[in-house]
Amino acid sequence: MMSKEPISNDIFKAGLSCLGKTFNNARHAYLTLNIQNNNLVSIVGIERYKYLQNVDVSNNKLIHLKDLSHLKHLIKLKASWNQLRKMFDFDPPANLEWVDYSGNAINKIENCDQNIYLKYLNLDSNNIQQIEGLNHNKCLRTLSLNGNSIDTIENLDGLFIEELFLQSNRIRKISGIENLTVLKTLDLSKNQISRMKGIQNTESLRFLYLSLNLIGKIGQLVYVENLPLLTELDLCFNPIQNRKYYRFQVLFHIPQLRQLDGVEALSEEKIKAENLHGLDLNDRELIFQSLLPEEKFVDRRIHVLQDIPMESESEPENIDFIEQRIDPKVGRSREFSSIGSQGRLKGMKNTNSAHSMGSRMSSARNKGQTPRSSVGQADKYVGEILHRVNFEDGKSVNYYLQY
Repeated sequence: MMSKEPISNDIFKAGLSCLGKTFNNARHAYLTLNIQNNNLVSIVGIERYKYLQNVDVSNNKLIHLKDLSHLKHLIKLKASWNQLRKMFDFDPPANLEWVDYSGNAINKIENCDQNIYLKYLNLDSNNIQQIEGLNHNKCLRTLSLNGNSIDTIENLDGLFIEELFLQSNRIRKISGIENLTVLKTLDLSKNQISRMKGIQNTESLRFLYLSLNLIGKIGQLVYVENLPLLTELDLCFNPIQNRKYYRFQVLFHIPQLRQLDGVEALSEEKIKAENLHGLDLNDRELIFQSLLPEEKFVDRRIHVLQDIPMESESEPENIDFIEQRIDPKVGRSREFSSIGSQGRLKGMKNTNSAHSMGSRMSSARNKGQTPRSSVGQADKYVGEILHRVNFEDGKSVNYYLQY
């Protein structure tokens, strides 16, 4: 039987802070209580501080929070790492906005409909199997369900969630997010996802995390390449990383990326990706002939059908993840083992990423013009091509374009 004795005055004295004015009669009262890490089995006595707005009871041994019913002004509640089995087992305060229930034994999302102003809800590391019970929470902006047993993304239609965290679940298929019109961050790391289909309509998406899944086909990029605001993509520890020219192919398809797999997407890489996979053959030949009219132009792009193996649905995936990246010292592609989003190139020089280079070149070509961006950057790839041509003739000469 749990103790009903009130919390000692010493614990309250150590935990109370932030003296402020009350709403009704402008009296002074404590607004914040932090009583974490006290091995508490009850919070009896907390009702004496009815004007509390921020309460932290995390890292205790609580099995219920019924005594919070007296705190009508509560705005923020942190109740992580206790032994709670139910959510909101107390009368809901009118203005509750922020709740952390992570690290408990909760197995169902419930009793949320009366907390209509809830903006942040954290249910990480519980026993939840289904997303439900949030239909009335139109103010909810952040929902975190990492480390549960969820296998389907569902019941989120009509909500205005901006951040959705579903790392370390049992999800095999991306679904149920097509109507999240303001979704900016989606974390589906450490699941069982092999296809990216289902993301293509989330046009507001900026940050997408899919590390530690089963994605193996370059063709899956078609579902994210047209997301206009996507600037950060993490595919670390997926079989796709072992594809030939993986990094260059991703940057060619999604040139607006600023970060790929936890590493900054450099301007030089985007130029190289455009050189290897770009379709601006006429522009390349025009620039070449203007410099060396007597020389024969050679198309040295990587031809997808010739040099990149076709992807079969039945072929086994190699889980030895290798990533190719430009070595800034020698200007050539090198292979690096993928070690996640941990700032892997500390010594690499930081430069600003090129902004939608592929889009700018395509736009200029559609107008029948020689794209200025390609000319301006041509010393990067035309110079390299000319150097190789002359090197084959036994000469080592670098050519650079000038404005």
